[in-house]
Order: sequence, then structure tokens, then C-alpha cells
Amino acid sequence: MSRDDLAFTSYVRALTSDEEPASTVFEAMWQKLRRLLAAELRRRSLWNAPPSYLGIYGAGAWTDSEALEELLVDSYGAVFVDRMRSLEALVDDEGTQIDALCLRNLRYFLHERQKRHDPLGHRVFGALRNAVRRAVEEGTIHVLDGDPRIGTSTLLGFAPWAGSEGDVDLSELVAVWLEDVLPDLVTAPPSGLLAVEEALSRRLRCLEGSGVESFRFRDVIEPLRTGVFKWRDAVWQMEADGTGVDLAAVAGRLRPNGYEERQFFDALVECVSAALPRALKTRKSVDQLERYWRFLRGLVAEDRADEVPSQRRIGELLGIQRTRIPEFHEIVGRELERCRKACRLPVERGGAE
Repeated sequence: MSRDDLAFTSYVRALTSDEEPASTVFEAMWQKLRRLLAAELRRRSLWNAPPSYLGIYGAGAWTDSEALEELLVDSYGAVFVDRMRSLEALVDDEGTQIDALCLRNLRYFLHERQKRHDPLGHRVFGALRNAVRRAVEEGTIHVLDGDPRIGTSTLLGFAPWAGSEGDVDLSELVAVWLEDVLPDLVTAPPSGLLAVEEALSRRLRCLEGSGVESFRFRDVIEPLRTGVFKWRDAVWQMEADGTGVDLAAVAGRLRPNGYEERQFFDALVECVSAALPRALKTRKSVDQLERYWRFLRGLVAEDRADEVPSQRRIGELLGIQRTRIPEFHEIVGRELERCRKACRLPVERGGAE
């Protein structure tokens, strides 16, 4: 086993001693963590996505070294600092478990970051994965290779003996699926996603009739995600209707700016999310209000707070009466300010209350 294979183990062992880790030990750990982070971004089809999908703002691509370095610092905290006790408990063992555990910690960190900052991408991935799992349980699709829990590189086929290696271009076929799943894939509450997943499962089974013997999960998720985002962008790219709701201002106040504000971002989101169910009386109104809140968070996640669609378009996209949007806007703004004070967040960027 090479020294690089145990770079994490060597680092944790050095931390448990009374002396500071040698610079070579730290550098080996840091370089390995950077390589794994970049590899995981590619494995999850996030390398070509904006860094804002993972809460890193101010950069247009991961090729910007500062963006990757910032995510690297955050991942170091999640992989090592937050879980040091569990890592130190393995030091007296043979040590091989430490590097494997660190990789799992890194994957969990990225999963949670995407779930929080790229809710639409996470939603599309989850719906399609559930559709594939349903087809596998029914026996109409088989896992031929890769993660049986279904990951981006999982090879799937319509017969257990299918021999193709996948990696087929399904973009044209998948584009047709959007007629079945939109707008519900974007706007439906969690309880309404079952019908979307069933529609996706039917479409997956129809691939066999198109001459496809096997495919990888990424062959479907990537064009599906691209199509959903293009559809959403087409809805958003409309002129504002001038009715006075300053959506960009609210979304801009929510967007974190710099490391210190991001430390409080999760607390702010959780505070507002917890308050909204109590803001209105009926379940239907609360569902619509929470849908509007998720929409705002989506604007922030993609660093698009300044791209304001009209209230009519927001209503069409979210299934909300246009006349209720100002009310929801006022409620979210009020709770946002209350939570800023409760979480000790700055009211304005660069300042503190």
C-alpha cells in the first residue's frame, strides 16, 4: 500500500501525538483531500455546475482555484475537525479504516451541501433514482455493475446478461420525458412526487423499445437535469410586471457573502423554514408559502437573485395565485428579519447589528 493511500491515517496519527504534524504529513493529507474532492465533483456531475450549487459564491466555475480551495477548506472541517473523535478511535487499529471513513465523510459532506444549496438538482436526482429503484424492484431493470443503491456510474440493463458498457447518448429521448414530468417535478410538494416518479419509471422501461440494451444512470440524469433547468430558466427569463414586489431585495439579503456570513446561513434558513408553518392557518396556504420560500432559496443557490421573473410567471411556475404573492413576500421578509436578529446575522453586508 502506497504512502498516499494512508495519507489520512498518517495525519490523524500525527494529530494524536503531542507534537505538531510535520509539514510533509499535512501536505500529503491536503493534496489527497483536494484530489478526492475534485474526483467526487466529477462523479456527481457537479464539476461543470456553478460553484454556487454548493454554496460557493463569486466564481463561475470550479476551474477557478479560489472556488475549489474554499470548498476544500469547508470539506476539511467536515471530514476531520467535526469527526475527529471517531477518527482518533481508529488510530490504535491497523489504520486502513481511517482513510475509508474519511472518504465516506467527504461524500456525505457533498451530499448535504448539494441538498441545501442546489435543491432543484437534488430533487431531480432523487426522483429519478427512486424511479430506477422502483423498476429494479419490479424486475424490469437490472443493476449490471456499480453501486446497487444507484449512483451516477451505475450500469443498468433490461436483461441480467446485457453486455453493453452503457455511456449512450439519450439526450433526445430524455428531452421528450419533460412533457410527462413538468411542471410537477419542479413545483409539486414532496407528497406529489410519487406520480412524477411513476411517470419516470414508465419512461425508463420504454427505453428498451428504443433499442437501448443498457445505460448508465448518468446517461439519463444529466440530460434530464439539463432539460429541467432549461425549462425553469425559460420561465424565469421574463420581464417583471412592475407590481412592486422586490423579490431581488429579499433574495439578496438571504444570500451569504463571505465565509463569516456563510457560517450563519444554515441557521437562518432553518429558522425561517421552522416559522413558516405557523404563519398561516390552512395547510394549502402553508404549502404555497413554503413553495415560495423554496423558490427564493433556489434563486440564492444559483446566485440569480437579480433575475426577477414577473409575479404572473412565479404564480405559473409555483401553482400560486398571483394575488397571494405579495402576502407571501411580506411574510418571508418579516421572518427573515426576525431570524437575522435571532441568529445575530448582519442586517447589511459588511455590517453587524
